[in-house]
Amino acid sequence: MRTTDRRAVTAPAAPADVPARWSDVPPSPSDRRARRLAGQVHDGQMDRLGGHMLDHVLRVAASVPPAARTVALVHDVCERDGGTPDQVAVRLHLTAEEREALVLLTKTTGERLLDHTRRVIAAPAGPARDLALVVKRADIDDHRARAAAPDPSYDEVRELVRGALSATTAAGPGLPDGVAAAR
Repeated sequence: MRTTDRRAVTAPAAPADVPARWSDVPPSPSDRRARRLAGQVHDGQMDRLGGHMLDHVLRVAASVPPAARTVALVHDVCERDGGTPDQVAVRLHLTAEEREALVLLTKTTGERLLDHTRRVIAAPAGPARDLALVVKRADIDDHRARAAAPDPSYDEVRELVRGALSATTAAGPGLPDGVAAAR
């Protein structure tokens, strides 16, 4: 439970603007572990738009299918001093596809948004890339929705991700079970 000074975060409550989808499917044990880790790592952190980082992560997780929720909850953890993708994968018992998606979603030092998005899109086709694209789209959509003014860079990367997901749909199955609904 959060305290007003945001120091003690054990089971973060979803912010008021989290869609109902979060509660449609009960969280899995992996979701609970990921939510706890996100709460620990993002405690007191602010996102680039001045909002609480944990609230951003919860909104992203709420907007993806349940099969993508665990990765969505930790998509910013490695960039915010939560360890390497491999360390997070071991801690959360991620599948190989979830671990690889987390690797793709973790920006390298100094990597710009557009370059990062292109790297995700250029990854080998398969379930990990598709999972990363679903989470990346939700991440970008949350930033776009909260931006005080339109930001063309978010529009550009969203279109790139949308195109990549459309191409995945045209190529046939490839998304992990339960993620295909997000296309």
